[in-house]
Amino acid sequence: MTQQPIATLLFEIGLRFFALAATSSEQKSEISGGRISFSKGRIMAAVIEAFETTGTGLRLKDLQTVTGLSKSTLSETIDELVKNELLIRQPSRTDRRAIEILPTKKGIRSMKVTSQKLDDLWENITADIPENDRAVFHNVLMQVSQTLKCQ
Repeated sequence: MTQQPIATLLFEIGLRFFALAATSSEQKSEISGGRISFSKGRIMAAVIEAFETTGTGLRLKDLQTVTGLSKSTLSETIDELVKNELLIRQPSRTDRRAIEILPTKKGIRSMKVTSQKLDDLWENITADIPENDRAVFHNVLMQVSQTLKCQ
Protein backbone atom coordinates (compact mmCIF):
# COMPACT_ATOMS: atom_id res chain seq x y z
CA MET A 1 0.00 0.00 0.00
CA THR A 2 1.39 3.43 -0.97
CA GLN A 3 1.50 6.16 1.59
CA GLN A 4 -0.76 9.15 0.98
CA PRO A 5 1.15 12.48 0.78
CA ILE A 6 1.01 14.25 4.15
CA ALA A 7 -0.49 17.47 2.74
CA THR A 8 -3.32 15.53 1.09
CA LEU A 9 -3.88 13.55 4.26
CA LEU A 10 -4.00 16.70 6.43
CA PHE A 11 -6.43 18.36 4.01
CA GLU A 12 -8.69 15.29 3.99
CA ILE A 13 -8.56 15.04 7.80
CA GLY A 14 -9.39 18.76 8.04
CA LEU A 15 -12.46 18.42 5.82
CA ARG A 16 -13.70 15.34 7.65
CA PHE A 17 -13.01 17.02 10.98
CA PHE A 18 -15.05 20.09 10.04
CA ALA A 19 -17.82 17.87 8.67
CA LEU A 20 -18.02 16.09 12.03
CA ALA A 21 -18.13 19.45 13.83
CA ALA A 22 -20.98 20.76 11.67
CA THR A 23 -24.10 21.07 13.74
CA SER A 24 -26.75 21.92 11.17
CA SER A 25 -27.78 20.12 8.00
CA GLU A 26 -26.92 23.32 6.09
CA GLN A 27 -23.35 23.28 7.44
CA LYS A 28 -22.99 19.57 6.61
CA SER A 29 -24.27 20.24 3.09
CA GLU A 30 -21.83 23.13 2.57
CA ILE A 31 -18.91 20.97 3.65
CA SER A 32 -19.83 17.87 1.68
CA GLY A 33 -20.66 20.01 -1.37
CA GLY A 34 -17.24 21.63 -1.29
CA ARG A 35 -18.63 25.09 -0.47
CA ILE A 36 -17.00 25.32 2.96
CA SER A 37 -14.73 28.30 3.04
CA PHE A 38 -11.47 28.01 4.89
CA SER A 39 -10.96 31.64 3.92
CA LYS A 40 -13.82 32.62 6.27
CA GLY A 41 -12.05 31.02 9.19
CA ARG A 42 -8.69 32.54 8.24
CA ILE A 43 -10.20 36.01 7.94
CA MET A 44 -12.13 35.74 11.21
CA ALA A 45 -9.10 34.44 13.09
CA ALA A 46 -6.85 37.20 11.75
CA VAL A 47 -9.34 39.99 12.49
CA ILE A 48 -10.07 38.71 15.99
CA GLU A 49 -6.38 38.23 16.79
CA ALA A 50 -5.59 41.79 15.67
CA PHE A 51 -8.53 43.17 17.64
CA GLU A 52 -7.63 41.27 20.81
CA THR A 53 -3.94 42.23 20.65
CA THR A 54 -4.15 45.84 19.41
CA GLY A 55 -7.76 46.90 19.95
CA THR A 56 -7.99 47.85 16.26
CA GLY A 57 -9.19 46.20 13.10
CA LEU A 58 -7.33 45.27 9.95
CA ARG A 59 -7.34 46.99 6.59
CA LEU A 60 -7.95 44.98 3.45
CA LYS A 61 -4.28 45.17 2.44
CA ASP A 62 -3.23 43.92 5.91
CA LEU A 63 -5.67 41.03 5.67
CA GLN A 64 -4.28 40.20 2.25
CA THR A 65 -0.77 40.03 3.71
CA VAL A 66 -1.82 37.97 6.72
CA THR A 67 -4.08 35.49 4.91
CA GLY A 68 -2.47 35.34 1.47
CA LEU A 69 -5.92 35.64 -0.10
CA SER A 70 -6.60 37.74 -3.19
CA LYS A 71 -8.39 41.08 -2.86
CA SER A 72 -11.43 39.74 -4.71
CA THR A 73 -11.69 36.67 -2.46
CA LEU A 74 -11.26 38.87 0.60
CA SER A 75 -13.89 41.37 -0.53
CA GLU A 76 -16.47 38.69 -1.36
CA THR A 77 -15.85 36.76 1.85
CA ILE A 78 -15.87 39.88 4.03
CA ASP A 79 -19.16 40.95 2.39
CA GLU A 80 -20.67 37.63 3.44
CA LEU A 81 -19.26 37.86 6.98
CA VAL A 82 -20.60 41.42 7.32
CA LYS A 83 -23.99 40.28 6.02
CA ASN A 84 -23.98 37.54 8.69
CA GLU A 85 -23.09 40.19 11.32
CA LEU A 86 -19.77 38.52 12.21
CA LEU A 87 -17.62 41.45 11.02
CA ILE A 88 -18.17 45.17 10.52
CA ARG A 89 -16.46 47.76 8.34
CA GLN A 90 -15.75 51.16 9.84
CA PRO A 91 -13.56 54.15 9.05
CA SER A 92 -10.11 53.98 10.60
CA ARG A 93 -9.57 56.18 13.64
CA THR A 94 -6.08 57.08 12.40
CA ASP A 95 -6.74 57.51 8.66
CA ARG A 96 -10.20 58.63 7.60
CA ARG A 97 -9.61 57.39 4.06
CA ALA A 98 -9.03 53.82 5.25
CA ILE A 99 -11.61 51.25 6.25
CA GLU A 100 -10.94 48.79 9.05
CA ILE A 101 -12.48 45.36 9.36
CA LEU A 102 -13.47 44.56 12.96
CA PRO A 103 -15.16 41.60 14.63
CA THR A 104 -18.60 41.97 16.16
CA LYS A 105 -19.45 40.51 19.56
CA LYS A 106 -21.41 37.86 17.67
CA GLY A 107 -18.33 37.09 15.54
CA ILE A 108 -16.04 36.74 18.55
CA ARG A 109 -18.57 34.56 20.37
CA SER A 110 -19.10 32.42 17.27
CA MET A 111 -15.36 31.81 16.83
CA LYS A 112 -14.95 30.91 20.52
CA VAL A 113 -17.85 28.45 20.40
CA THR A 114 -16.55 26.92 17.18
CA SER A 115 -13.03 26.66 18.56
CA GLN A 116 -14.28 24.94 21.71
CA LYS A 117 -16.40 22.50 19.68
CA LEU A 118 -13.38 21.65 17.53
CA ASP A 119 -11.15 21.20 20.60
CA ASP A 120 -13.73 18.91 22.23
CA LEU A 121 -14.16 16.94 19.01
CA TRP A 122 -10.38 16.56 18.69
CA GLU A 123 -10.16 15.21 22.24
CA ASN A 124 -12.89 12.66 21.45
CA ILE A 125 -11.33 11.56 18.16
CA THR A 126 -7.85 11.17 19.62
CA ALA A 127 -8.85 9.70 22.99
CA ASP A 128 -7.56 6.22 22.03
CA ILE A 129 -4.18 7.52 20.85
CA PRO A 130 -1.50 7.44 23.55
CA GLU A 131 -0.85 10.86 25.13
CA ASN A 132 2.83 10.72 24.12
CA ASP A 133 1.93 10.24 20.45
CA ARG A 134 -0.59 13.08 20.59
CA ALA A 135 2.01 15.36 22.16
CA VAL A 136 4.56 14.56 19.44
CA PHE A 137 1.97 15.14 16.71
CA HIS A 138 0.93 18.44 18.28
CA ASN A 139 4.56 19.54 18.52
CA VAL A 140 5.16 18.75 14.84
CA LEU A 141 2.04 20.67 13.80
CA MET A 142 3.10 23.67 15.90
CA GLN A 143 6.53 23.69 14.27
CA VAL A 144 5.03 23.47 10.78
CA SER A 145 2.61 26.27 11.65
CA GLN A 146 5.48 28.48 12.89
CA THR A 147 7.47 27.78 9.74
CA LEU A 148 4.51 28.69 7.54
CA LYS A 149 3.91 31.94 9.46
CA CYS A 150 7.51 32.97 8.77
CA GLN A 151 7.23 32.52 5.00
